[in-house]
Amino acid sequence: MNKVILTGNLTKDLELRFSKDKGTPYINGVLAVNEFKKDSTNFIPFVIFNKKAEVLSTYAKKGTQLAIFGKLEVTSYFSEEKDNMIYKTTVLADNFEFINSSRKKTNDNKSLNNEDLDTDNLLEELVSDTNLPF
Repeated sequence: MNKVILTGNLTKDLELRFSKDKGTPYINGVLAVNEFKKDSTNFIPFVIFNKKAEVLSTYAKKGTQLAIFGKLEVTSYFSEEKDNMIYKTTVLADNFEFINSSRKKTNDNKSLNNEDLDTDNLLEELVSDTNLPF
């Protein structure tokens, strides 16, 4: 089974691009992933397509903590300059989640801090007797 789950931080702001043939939106990014037991970091390239790429490009920036879900893809090509095969490993992401996001976006794209949300009143509204199904 080829399944990858990574958590880390984006190394730079993401740029939404479009494929030449069909105009499919995509992002090439790099996730900085800390080693569990060592004091080192791996920089893992990933690509994500379609609507998820559009969402990620809108709300993520350098330093954003993400979980990336996908599979590994290894591509290779012959380098005449180096006279050998070059291998590149990339994560083909099919989903992602924001981790420890302290900001939320409203419908009009204004930033809103979690502290600004009136969660007590919201919870009371959701759990009121009139909203219960029984």
